[in-house]
Amino acid sequence: MTDLYSRRGKLTVTKELLVDGDIKFIKALFGNFYPIHAEWDDTYGFGRDVIYYGFSEHFDVLEDGLMAAEYTAEVTQLESGDYSIRFIK
Repeated sequence: MTDLYSRRGKLTVTKELLVDGDIKFIKALFGNFYPIHAEWDDTYGFGRDVIYYGFSEHFDVLEDGLMAAEYTAEVTQLESGDYSIRFIK
């Protein structure tokens, strides 16, 4: 496996997911994505989505000099109540 540094990306998490998501969701998300920087997204002047920059073994490998890709998280709640998360570029 390649080093984690070469698997960096950007992930926006909505305020609703952070406020309404249960602890199992938060554990599943941040158990698969390791943020190193966060900033508020006020693009439309309201809401407080959070843009995270970080690393994940699920991200594509980046060559040196390339900008980090933006990913979305596809979240599925399993019958057990746990969550499955897939990152899509």
